[in-house]
Amino acid sequence: MIIFFAILNYLATINGDYLDNSTLVLYEDANYLGCFNDHFLRVPQYHETSDDNFNISKCFEICRNQNFSFAGTFKIGHFSHRCICENRFATRMINQTFCEYQCKGDETTFCGGLWAWSRFYSLKNRSTSYELHLNNIEIHLFRATNRFSTSNNWNSSILAAKKCVENKNYSFSSLINNDFYACLSEDDLIESIDIQNFKNITNDTKIDYDESEHEIDNVYLIEKKKISIDCPPYININESVECQLNAEFFDDFLDIEIDFNDGEIQIYKLDNGIHFFKKIYNISGLFTINVRIKNKEINLNPLIYVKQDFTSLNWTDNSSISNNDYHNYYQYMGCFFNQWNIYPDSDNFIIENSKFKIDCLEECKKKNYTYSIINHSQCLCTNKYGLYGLYHDQHCECICVHSNDEYCGCGGFEMVYKLKGTSEFSTTRASFKGCFYVDSVPNSYFLGQNTVSLCLKYCIKKNAKFFAISNGFECFCENENNFGLQVDTRLCDIKCPGNSSEICGGYFGLMSLYEITYASIVLTTANKEIMINQSFKLNFKFNEIPFEEIMYFTIEFGDGDTKIVIYSEIDSESFQEQNVVVIKRHNENSISEISIEKEYQDIGPHSIRVYNKEEINILSIDILIRSNETIYSGFEQKFIFIYENGDYVGCFWNIDYDQINYHLLVKNQEICAAQCTYNGYLFSATQNHIGRACLCRSSYPIYQNRSSCYCACPYSNHRFCGCHDFTRLYKIQVNTTKTSMIGIYSGCFLISPIFKKDIEIGFLNNDVCILYCNENNYSYAATKMGLKFI
Repeated sequence: MIIFFAILNYLATINGDYLDNSTLVLYEDANYLGCFNDHFLRVPQYHETSDDNFNISKCFEICRNQNFSFAGTFKIGHFSHRCICENRFATRMINQTFCEYQCKGDETTFCGGLWAWSRFYSLKNRSTSYELHLNNIEIHLFRATNRFSTSNNWNSSILAAKKCVENKNYSFSSLINNDFYACLSEDDLIESIDIQNFKNITNDTKIDYDESEHEIDNVYLIEKKKISIDCPPYININESVECQLNAEFFDDFLDIEIDFNDGEIQIYKLDNGIHFFKKIYNISGLFTINVRIKNKEINLNPLIYVKQDFTSLNWTDNSSISNNDYHNYYQYMGCFFNQWNIYPDSDNFIIENSKFKIDCLEECKKKNYTYSIINHSQCLCTNKYGLYGLYHDQHCECICVHSNDEYCGCGGFEMVYKLKGTSEFSTTRASFKGCFYVDSVPNSYFLGQNTVSLCLKYCIKKNAKFFAISNGFECFCENENNFGLQVDTRLCDIKCPGNSSEICGGYFGLMSLYEITYASIVLTTANKEIMINQSFKLNFKFNEIPFEEIMYFTIEFGDGDTKIVIYSEIDSESFQEQNVVVIKRHNENSISEISIEKEYQDIGPHSIRVYNKEEINILSIDILIRSNETIYSGFEQKFIFIYENGDYVGCFWNIDYDQINYHLLVKNQEICAAQCTYNGYLFSATQNHIGRACLCRSSYPIYQNRSSCYCACPYSNHRFCGCHDFTRLYKIQVNTTKTSMIGIYSGCFLISPIFKKDIEIGFLNNDVCILYCNENNYSYAATKMGLKFI
């Protein structure tokens, strides 16, 4: 549709003709960091809930008055808001739109989202601040080429202006029909419209108006008036420091007060531009430089650390700081996504104490489950896992509800541990070495809820021999002690953000240093299939030196027989009991081992388990005792028919499909092929997180084939679907080429060790074993131990 308008006076300059007498000033007295969904935000260190109109500035004031470093806001339902105060730094950033819900009673501010999706702010060390001046320049015709959805969460012209300048860096904005907003440049503004005389506009000069690209609505001009300060982060005592202050786009001179936090206050009257001021501190410590502008709400509060001459101090070591031990009792399988929370034959319960994780694992093991799944405060005992795919460990790095020293998964991401067949137990000790100062800081890893244990566990993954913590949040992993000059331990005085009873280094180069010592205990046997009444050796081996002078272990062989193992410097002659075995402890960094003779008088599977003195099962080996005779009594022949109604093409990523039939609860290739055929498509595909939709297309994709398509289908765990954003693509079979896959049961066999390495899938069954082996061009498939296949 073409509509004609007369061109009125073209727009004048921004600084003059756009402005009217009504200017709205917006200001947030904190640094916005982003939208986060860390689990600890649901149980913050302090919070207040408001059912009335919500004022975000009041939230900042509440947190500042209690000396917190961070503040956040989110919605509770549709009528309440929560202000949270924290010293921990949120790290799980999500898309901004999840936090763009309008504050109740305030159309000028966003207040976070639902489900603790929090807008997170920094209250300290603020070096840049600004005001937004919004001017309604009335109704204009403009090109709306840069339009964005409001996501139905807000319908405010003021918030549209705020987003355009802060997120898109535009100077003009307009809200379009409450559903969209446009961010505009000066070139997008075509003409001002006199709405009262709109129908009587003359047609002397005409333009084409394409309704899909142009709009007529109120337009705002946004001006950003900014002030910033740049000071060195740290200086030496009695050293002159020069700071730079920059003011931009203010209309008048600024009356500025600078409080240096040591009793000295300086007053300046400044205009726009760059200005310098100097300061000398004659005492050491951390200082907040408070910069205030008279008659404005703008504040700055940069931090500066004044350090002593460390070389002149007599340092002391704090021997009261205890060692941190980390034990690994179970095999970590990885971080998995669980969209549907479906685990058949599982046991689900809540444990509310600081030992939640180890108690969960122990409880599941006592109930004879194979796996334990940790998700937030939920413990799940199960014999299946990993239905919807493996993800990077960082997706599970949310702090446990009742312990700041452990990760317990995040949202739909869960941590999976294997409880059976763990033949190696590792333990690690972090020994505090003191406080050190380095001029050149090595690369660090930022831990938002840092504790000594979290930094230790991070460095264990890197096989580091030393780790250090600085500035509260920074974790350093090194293989050499290159941490510079040792100084007085008292100079490292920053409390850990995740545990205020621990110290996480000092400011700007002051580090709490720890040495990592590794030790492990390994239980092995030459063969896990042993003849009845045949003697075999169970090997008990210590790598490196454990941390206790004497260690006691109990071995249960599964047939009523037990033995006590003692690891000690004491000779074996000191122990006369028949069922006691002593492992002689040697020098540091050596390996000590002993072999224990054993034979069984009954056939069948047996589980050999090792318990420590706390009666925790730390090691286990499953063995099979078989008869000398070969017994063959025949078996009932069984067939497994697998009909997928399609020829598997491959695993693809990021290709387009049509989605149909959301109502289907059970979804797999056989069902989806039928649905796609009915709707006239040539290809069908399955994916494990597209709700209950089937995926269809009519052409062969041109994108690269991938290999991440061995996840379970929703409510159909005997079939594979694509994982994450990957899809299993099939060419649908026509009526003349219908084929099935048949697995024929051939009996129970002893497997030769020459076979390739076992494959483990957390939701193993015979169907997926056959499917996997067929796709990888094998003629036989076999399952073993209920957990693995070859």
